[in-house]
Amino acid sequence: MRTTIQTSNQSSTDLTHDLLKEISRVKDLLNLYHSLPNNVGIIASQRLKIHLAHAEKAIQDNDIIQMLQMYGILKECQ
Repeated sequence: MRTTIQTSNQSSTDLTHDLLKEISRVKDLLNLYHSLPNNVGIIASQRLKIHLAHAEKAIQDNDIIQMLQMYGILKECQ
């Protein structure tokens, strides 16, 4: 059995990387909602913008707890 030990910096970097991937995915989703006719995606796009702003602030502040929460929220966006 092999055990690996991660430093907190490595874990933080991995989380940041994964969160950035989710941010990118949700931004693509946001563009999809914007492209819907007659503004039918306006409410969803507003919520996505709020989630993206919180996720980006969590990264900027290096707030691990908020990053974890936002990762979970963005992961559920569809």
